[in-house]
Amino acid sequence: MKFLIFDILYALFSFLTYFISGSLTYLLGARLWTENAYLNISVLLLCIFCFLYIFVLVLGILKNIFQPKLIVGDFPIGMNKDYIAWALNSIFCGIFQTAPFYSSSRLLFSLSWLFHRLMGMKLGFSSLVGLKTTIRQPELIEVGSGSILGLGCILSCHFTANGKIHTQLPIKIGNKSIIGGYSAIAPGTTVGDNSVVGAETRVFPNCDIGNNVQIGALCHIDQGVKIPDNVKIKSYSRIRKTDEIKSGEIWQGNPAQKIGEIS
Repeated sequence: MKFLIFDILYALFSFLTYFISGSLTYLLGARLWTENAYLNISVLLLCIFCFLYIFVLVLGILKNIFQPKLIVGDFPIGMNKDYIAWALNSIFCGIFQTAPFYSSSRLLFSLSWLFHRLMGMKLGFSSLVGLKTTIRQPELIEVGSGSILGLGCILSCHFTANGKIHTQLPIKIGNKSIIGGYSAIAPGTTVGDNSVVGAETRVFPNCDIGNNVQIGALCHIDQGVKIPDNVKIKSYSRIRKTDEIKSGEIWQGNPAQKIGEIS
C-alpha cells in the first residue's frame, strides 16, 4: 500500500501538467481569436503546436523542481530518497509517453529533442531519436552528435537483480553511431564513435564497445564484454565475456569465433 503514493503523484502531476498547459493555450487562443473564420483555423493550428511545447516545458519545470537527482549505483527498493527520485523520473517521463498525442508529436524533431533534454538527457541537436523508442532514466544517458537511436530501440539505465536492490548505471553513445531498430542497450554500456549496433541486437549490462565497431543484426553481447576499436561482428553471433577479441578482427557464430581480419 505504501507504493500507492506513486499512483497519487502520477495523477497529481498529470492534472497539473494538463491544467497549466491547457490554461495557457486557452489564454493564447482567446487573445488571438477573431471574427474571421479562416483566420481562426490558423489560430487553432497554432494553439495545437503551442500546447505541445508548453506541455513539455511544464513537465520539464515540474521535474526539475520536485525530482531529486538520480544517482549511479545500488540502493534499496522502498521509500528512500534515491528510489523516490527514480519513481518521480518514471512518472514525469510516463506522463508524456502515455499522452494521447505522444505518437504523433514524436514526428516533431525539435519537440522530441526538447523533451529528452528537459528530462536530463545529454543529446546533441544533430542526433535523432526514432519513433517508438523506449528510454528509461534519460538523465543518465548521453548521446553524441550525429548519432541515431533507431525505431523501437530500448535504452534502460536500471535493473533489479533480486527484487530488493535497485541498480542504476549510465549509458553513453558516442558521436555518429547508430543503435539499430528494436535493439536493446542495458545499463552501464558504452558505445564509441562511428559504431553500429545492428537491429534487434541485445547488449547486456556493463559492456564496452569501442570506436568503429560494426555489430550485425540479432546478435547477443553478454554482460561485461569488451570489444576494442575496429572490430566487425557478423549477424546472429553471440559474444561471451571470455572471448579475447583484438582490434581489426572479424567474429561470427554462436558462440562466436574469429573468422578473419579487416583488410
